[in-house]
Amino acid sequence: MKNRLGMLTAFLLVFTFISATSASAAEPGRSEVRVLVKNAAASQYKLTNWKPYSQTAVSSTLRSSFTNGFIDQFFRERMATYGTGKSGLLYKAIPPTDNMAMILTSFSWNSDTKVRYSRSGQYKYIKVSEYIKDEMKSNHNYTVTLIKRIDSAQGYKILSIDRQYE
Repeated sequence: MKNRLGMLTAFLLVFTFISATSASAAEPGRSEVRVLVKNAAASQYKLTNWKPYSQTAVSSTLRSSFTNGFIDQFFRERMATYGTGKSGLLYKAIPPTDNMAMILTSFSWNSDTKVRYSRSGQYKYIKVSEYIKDEMKSNHNYTVTLIKRIDSAQGYKILSIDRQYE
């Protein structure tokens, strides 16, 4: 009887561990992906007021939602030199422009918005895409790619923002 009870206890412990592991490894659902993208857009929007920022301030604002590679590229390509502070730090700002490269904009999150999951090597990817009808500029496919290292406790971060115009 003790042996059966011990085996049952061991089975339940293993089952509980497997269930917990599976639940924690589950991919975020559509609504969770929507929140990730919305939060990333909000952090990026904080920088669009033509106010000067140091690279450290830009990085700390975007770090929770964007990859380091994205942040470095964003700093180089989207921010213009604004001046030098008292400490000698170079300050940059996002100039007003119609160029939406590397800037998150909203999705409709209706049936036109596609969310796809994939894996490659040590990484998991989520691609959110939508065909945007835009009479002012041009119709285009808008895609945001999020990435997460499989063995990392950190969540998904924005890897790229792409617009393919017709």
